[in-house]
Amino acid sequence: MRKLICRILSDEGYHTEGVENGQDALAWLDVVMPSLVILDYRLPDMSGKEVIEAMRARQRQVPFVVITGHGDERVAVEMMKLGAADYLVKDEAFLDLLPSVARQVIQALSNERLLKESEEELAAKENRFVELFNHIHSGVAVFEAIDAGKDFVFLDVNPALEKIEGVDGAELLGQRLSRKAPYLCGEMISALLQRVYRTGRGESREGVPCQGPYGERWLDVQVYRLATGEVVLVYAD
Repeated sequence: MRKLICRILSDEGYHTEGVENGQDALAWLDVVMPSLVILDYRLPDMSGKEVIEAMRARQRQVPFVVITGHGDERVAVEMMKLGAADYLVKDEAFLDLLPSVARQVIQALSNERLLKESEEELAAKENRFVELFNHIHSGVAVFEAIDAGKDFVFLDVNPALEKIEGVDGAELLGQRLSRKAPYLCGEMISALLQRVYRTGRGESREGVPCQGPYGERWLDVQVYRLATGEVVLVYAD
C-alpha cells in the first residue's frame, strides 16, 4: 500500500518518500519538513496518534492527512482534534480520492501560509507607520469625512501636532475640524481636504496661509487619502 500511494502521488507530480513504520517516520521527520504527511493510523509499531504526539513532544508541527479503516470515524475525529488537515477511509474509493485530497490540502496550506505572510508584512508596515507617525517633526492629523466630505472628524493626531498647536490630542479626537480647530480649516486647506477625499488623489501646497491662535503663519501642506477612506493632513510651518 505504501509503494502504491507513493506511485500515485508521484504520477501527480509530487516528490514522495515512504517509510514502513512509526519509528522510521519519526527519524525521517527529525530532518525533513514535508509539505504534507499521509499518515496511516495503524502502523506496525505504533499508532498514528502516537506519531503525532511524539512530534509535538519534539516541538515539530507537520501537516498531515490521516488514513483510517472503514468504521473508524471515531479515530478520524480524534485525529482531526490533534490537527489533521483531513482524513481518508481505506475503502474502494480511497486511491481515487487520494490525489484530490492531497492537492486540496496542500493548496489550503499554501493559502494559509501566504495569508500569514501577508498579515506579518502588514503588521510590519503598520509598525513602521506608527514609528514614523510618532517621531516625524511635521504635524499629522488623520480624519474621517462627514457630511459628504464637507467636514472632517479627528481620528488621530501625532505628538508633533500637539506640540505645534499646544493642544492635547485626546481633546481633538472625535471632534469636528471646523469646530475644534478652525485655524486648520481655512479656505485653502478645507478645499484640499474636500478635493482629495472626493478624488482620492494626493495633493501638496507650499505657503498656505493659516490664521492660528498664535497669529498668521504659512504652512507647507500635504493631503492624501488612505485606501480605507481616511484623509491624512501633513503640515509644517
